[in-house]
Amino acid sequence: MNHHHCIDTIHRPRIVVLPASSARKPSIWLRLSANLSHLADMLAEWRRRRRSRLYLARMSDYELHDLGLSRIDADQEAEQPFWRNTGAG
Repeated sequence: MNHHHCIDTIHRPRIVVLPASSARKPSIWLRLSANLSHLADMLAEWRRRRRSRLYLARMSDYELHDLGLSRIDADQEAEQPFWRNTGAG
C-alpha cells in the first residue's frame, strides 16, 4: 500500500504583536525614510516647475495664444521662483 504525503504549501501570515512603545512611535528609520521620500518628491516638483517655467518663457506669442495665455501672463509665471507654487501648473 502506497501512502502519499501532502505538504501544505499555503503559508498563513504571522501576526506580530509590537510592544506598546513601538505602536506609539515609528522607528527612526521609518521616519527617516518617510522624510527622505518627501524630500525627493519636493525636489522633483521644484525641478518640474523650473523646467515648465523656462519652457513657458521661451514660447512664442502664437504658442501662448494657443494656450489662452498672454505674454504678460507667461512672463509673470516664468519670473516666479521654483519653490513657489502659484497654482498655475
